[in-house]
Amino acid sequence: MQLSLKPVDKRTFTHNAANKTLIAEMSDLRGTGLQRVFDDACDEGIAIFNGDTGSITVWAVHRTEESREQEILSWVLTPTPDTLRKCPQVAGYTVILFND
Repeated sequence: MQLSLKPVDKRTFTHNAANKTLIAEMSDLRGTGLQRVFDDACDEGIAIFNGDTGSITVWAVHRTEESREQEILSWVLTPTPDTLRKCPQVAGYTVILFND
């Protein structure tokens, strides 16, 4: 089951509609950070609140980008299946969180 996460405001992110991305730095999440998404798995992610629509979407880490020195550069997140059912308009979108 998908857990209830503390959402981050969509205005925190830079929206690139052409590339279907929402981009932010981890520190922009103001301490929320990555949260556990499901009660029966260790997947981590975030929730995003869209004030324009009143919806909350949940995004899980799809992959982690690392440097040659194995330092985390960024996390790439995709919408959860439950989010895609409730908000199909986010299909194809990714969230990129840069490690700052």
